[in-house]
Amino acid sequence: MGSEEERLFIPLAFPPASLRLKRIQGSIHVWCLFRSKFLVLTPEEWVRQHLVHYLVHELGYPAGYLSLEKGTTYQQMLKRTDVLVYDAHRKPLMLIECKAASVQLCNEVLHQVAQYNNTIDAPYVMITNGITSQVIQISKENNALKVLNNIPDWESLTLH
Repeated sequence: MGSEEERLFIPLAFPPASLRLKRIQGSIHVWCLFRSKFLVLTPEEWVRQHLVHYLVHELGYPAGYLSLEKGTTYQQMLKRTDVLVYDAHRKPLMLIECKAASVQLCNEVLHQVAQYNNTIDAPYVMITNGITSQVIQISKENNALKVLNNIPDWESLTLH
């Protein structure tokens, strides 16, 4: 296995995903079912693809309720959300920020997803590097934050 593969194919805490990979012009690409195209397989995309496969195939999230790399405006700048999960009424339910496995989940990453969520207003935010994940429930009634012990399955997420 070459250095590119070693950098990309890091084992994650998510179950292995059945990804369609292809070498295009010397770099590895992955087929994204959600965006219906091949994308350059970066370390962050490796995490994102494993996460969305986990959400859909293991936790029961409806694939049609996930949006990847959706544009949003934050402080008059166009930003892209990694994963946005919607509820049955197409209202944002969970905003997810993915980082490469080599990136530590620190306050800066949490601050980034919190800033994006000021515009999106989802009741849940999540950060993950594929090794570690943190999910936080945001209560608007009492402005409280609750750190969840794990990533909720679809039924648990939509019960609240």
